[in-house]
Amino acid sequence: FLESNTFGLVVVVGYAGRKGATAKGREVAQARAMVVREYLVKNFKVDEKLLKTLGMSETGAADDLGRVEVVVFPGQGK
Repeated sequence: FLESNTFGLVVVVGYAGRKGATAKGREVAQARAMVVREYLVKNFKVDEKLLKTLGMSETGAADDLGRVEVVVFPGQGK
C-alpha cells in the first residue's frame, strides 16, 4: 500500500498496555514502533522521512498490550 500510494505521513504507533510503569511502558511501546518502522524502511520503497513513531502506554484497554498500528495520513492532492 505504501509503495503504490501517495501519502503525506505515516505514524507507526506502538502500545504497551496497562501493566507496568508509565515511563517504562512508553519506552517498550516506542521500541516496538521503531522495529516496525525499520522493517518498512528496509523492505519497501518508502521515504523514511515520512515515517514517524509514537509509543503509547497505559491506554486503558487490556487488548492494547503489544499492539502496533500503522496510521497513514493523506498527502496534498495535486
